[in-house]
Amino acid sequence: VLVWTGKLPEDLRNQIVAFRPAGTEQGDMLTKRVVAQEGDTVRIKNSQLYVGVTDTPVPGPEMDRRFNRKTWEVGTDQLFVVGDNRNNSRDSREDGPIERINVVGRVVYRVLPWAKRGKV
Repeated sequence: VLVWTGKLPEDLRNQIVAFRPAGTEQGDMLTKRVVAQEGDTVRIKNSQLYVGVTDTPVPGPEMDRRFNRKTWEVGTDQLFVVGDNRNNSRDSREDGPIERINVVGRVVYRVLPWAKRGKV
């Protein structure tokens, strides 16, 4: 992936970001989609992800039922991230929100898989 490391926008919702997970080696990075940020409440109901008080789920595939009836509060300077392949992704649903300071930048171009190559 190609990552833009300039100044990040305040609202990162629906952006794919590259970040250094807490407790990993210096060069290790993950890429995940931001679905919520500071002050948001995230909940999973009927295998669907919801942000805030809306009854409209965040677009994406149904989730593994083990996360049903879970709720998270996204704290100050934190982001809630999920993988686009939600049922095969370790993300904020298991590890909690990430710290915004650990974000290296926004993903702007995808190289692999070849069929999905292009601007993000």
